Amino acid sequence: VGIFVMIAEFAIGFATLLGVAPIFVALSGFGMSVGLWLSASWQVKPYFLGSDTAYAILWMAYLLALVGRRRKIDISLDRRGTLRLGAVAVLAVGVSTFGRWIAKSKISLAEASAQKIVQSNKVSVGANFEFITKSGEPAVLFRTKNGVFAYSRICTHQGCTVAYTVANKVLTCPCHGSTFDPFRGAIVTGGPAHLPLPAVKIREDSGWIIYA
Repeated sequence: VGIFVMIAEFAIGFATLLGVAPIFVALSGFGMSVGLWLSASWQVKPYFLGSDTAYAILWMAYLLALVGRRRKIDISLDRRGTLRLGAVAVLAVGVSTFGRWIAKSKISLAEASAQKIVQSNKVSVGANFEFITKSGEPAVLFRTKNGVFAYSRICTHQGCTVAYTVANKVLTCPCHGSTFDPFRGAIVTGGPAHLPLPAVKIREDSGWIIYA
């Protein structure tokens, strides 16, 4: 489903920019936004953080403008339009594949980098330190009197980046309000998330905090 959504959004975007089957594409864009709203972001609070509803309204406005100019709804395609639409599909698949290749290349480079994260003396007891993992994900480490530990900052609900709230001593998702307790295995303490944040294996060695 994720791959389909990715390729479809690329195709809709390219087709819109190139003027290929504009009414059909506008209708597809509207459908895609409404579908994502119903399945992914309908529970966003406050509501204005949910971009899919705004995109749906914009697609609807664009669609109505096209229909109003033509005075009729016509989503049929001639031979040339079909070929152009096929070209857009190939372009979308190509760009998506290229993006996945770039991501894998970055991960390979990151894995080949040094194992050191930060010097131990720079993270005192009770402090935390944000860093980027070898795979390119944001993470945060904590030091207590019992040692150091770390978690991914990617929310297990919809993939937003959580941040540590000092006042409440929890990791909070800015998108949907999920909270995680880093001192109890990053378990969920509130919000729509169901799974704890993944742990990042780290340890101390020769004055450095490094990957385990």
